[in-house]
Amino acid sequence: MTRSLLFPSLVLWFCLSTIPSRTLAESKLDTTHVSPFFDGHQLEGASIHGHEVHDKRKRGGRNSLLKRCDASKHSHGSKTPASAQYSGDSTSVFPAESKKWGLAWPNGDASYLANFARPKVRYLYTWSPYLPSTASEHGMEGIPMLWGWSQVDDFSRVVVQGYATRVLGMNEPNEPTQSFMSPQDGISLWKHYIDPLKTQGYYLISPACTNDQAGLDWMQSFVEGCTDCTIDAIAFHFYGTDPRAFVEHATILHETYNKPIWVTEFADQNFGGSGGQASMPDIYAFQSSVIEFVENTPWIEAAFPFGVMHDMQGVDEGNALLTEDEWPTSLAYNYFG
Repeated sequence: MTRSLLFPSLVLWFCLSTIPSRTLAESKLDTTHVSPFFDGHQLEGASIHGHEVHDKRKRGGRNSLLKRCDASKHSHGSKTPASAQYSGDSTSVFPAESKKWGLAWPNGDASYLANFARPKVRYLYTWSPYLPSTASEHGMEGIPMLWGWSQVDDFSRVVVQGYATRVLGMNEPNEPTQSFMSPQDGISLWKHYIDPLKTQGYYLISPACTNDQAGLDWMQSFVEGCTDCTIDAIAFHFYGTDPRAFVEHATILHETYNKPIWVTEFADQNFGGSGGQASMPDIYAFQSSVIEFVENTPWIEAAFPFGVMHDMQGVDEGNALLTEDEWPTSLAYNYFG
């Protein structure tokens, strides 16, 4: 069953303005979500293994992404862009100078990164400490990530003073199929590997939890227990079909922690097991509402739509941002300019 997400922007802002301030314990969101991505990078000392099926979603093993994430194995020539995949309204309505958008990029040093050097793209990350060698020449700020415990050796070796200016914390530490760890273990990892980077000039972005109650609870325990820690911004992932839930979740996190918000994965995707996936008109309507919210909310610092890849890892193909001939889809042009 297709759900229509078309509603006036006025309603969106009314919903935002009427969201009450609350504690995380009081926030019960009906937003079932598990991130579709995982560490696809072949790292020193990291075991390469598949991931379990969760919520009836396709979960590829790391091997399905190794070639795309290995920067040394990409050499693609320029091609003519594919035609737009949807014939509806796909005109970007926001100014090109707005640079809040980023690429969640699993494609290593692929030459088609140049095709995504769009007017509104500022950031790029790879679910690992490593960054494409050409990111800076395309005007993109690469942000290393400490995905989880499996990456600590590579992270501590690569992420040093001058390598970057921002760093991302762990990938869905509340989720068993991702970097899964207790808040206490997350605190230990943060204090040992991430917090010291503050004195080296880094801006520290929190672990990114899922947009459900488990994610809220994990983040609350982490922040409350991480005494004497520096956390400059709060990150989260969102998968759902209602943009009002996107707004609500971001607002809860901002009001709870009084920090800027980074949305480091999101898509119009139903992982709830009932109701079906959104139609393309629904996806464009969802996108329009999210863009309006991100562009007009000062405390949203960055947003990374999913996904710039051929294998969408169980996320509905309507959300794809990369065409078969390695150019942005019309959805991607809307986000990135």
